[in-house]
Amino acid sequence: MNIQTLLSLLAACVVFACAPGAHAGEGPAETRAAIVGSSLEPLHVLLKSPDRSVKLAAIRALGRIEAAKAGERLARLLVEDPGQLGREAGRSLAAIGKPAWPRIMALAVHKEPRVRSAAMALVVDAGLPGAVDLLVKSAASGDRTVRLAALDALSTNSVPAAVKPVMELAGDPDPWVRHAAVCALGRMGDPAAEPVLRKALKDEKTFVAKAAAKAMEAAKPGDPEPEDAAKEESVGVPTKQAVAAAIEDLKHEDDRRKIEGADRIRRWLSSMDRE
Repeated sequence: MNIQTLLSLLAACVVFACAPGAHAGEGPAETRAAIVGSSLEPLHVLLKSPDRSVKLAAIRALGRIEAAKAGERLARLLVEDPGQLGREAGRSLAAIGKPAWPRIMALAVHKEPRVRSAAMALVVDAGLPGAVDLLVKSAASGDRTVRLAALDALSTNSVPAAVKPVMELAGDPDPWVRHAAVCALGRMGDPAAEPVLRKALKDEKTFVAKAAAKAMEAAKPGDPEPEDAAKEESVGVPTKQAVAAAIEDLKHEDDRRKIEGADRIRRWLSSMDRE
């Protein structure tokens, strides 16, 4: 073997060794498992941070980890915190998808109306089977807060099968439910709702009638929804050194470093899940 061939082989080995994810026997799946295994406990520790920004970063990262390991903690956080942290935990739980269905269903029938209300949007976001039936049932009777949240979830997620039940709720005895139903019909934009909205224009409650007028205008066909500008580009498979650095950041005394580490983990897992 001449010296030039030897140098070429050495150069190829260096390139391979330095390539992201190019470790013996390791591909994206193995790297993902390693990130999950090493980051789960530090992320759970960050949930106890007094800094809300650190907690939010940890919640968003946990939303990229399978439900068996992160779902229980996210569901508990939604129950414990009715504010921004709870809402973010719910969104992260819904992002897990199918593995989180049992926990989301449990939240949707929770004894506390506040928790059931927060769970209404999750049943559609997570693709829960029977989501429309559950939301329609929740909107039809019970606590007002839950009913309004169910109507909002039905309309925000544009569920075609929900148009008829929402039209019926536009005649509900509770004026706030009528108002929510009328607003929902406006967001749904289904032409079949026009007679119901016209009737609501004469509602005895002025705020319902005004909402009906606004809904009729909103229900007119408009431009298609713009593409989500917040989509993140692929960030590839990280090296072992990069993962180790992110885990160290999670344990750092500086809150900014903790947030940066959690965000890198979230982006890596999100990117690998899409590829």
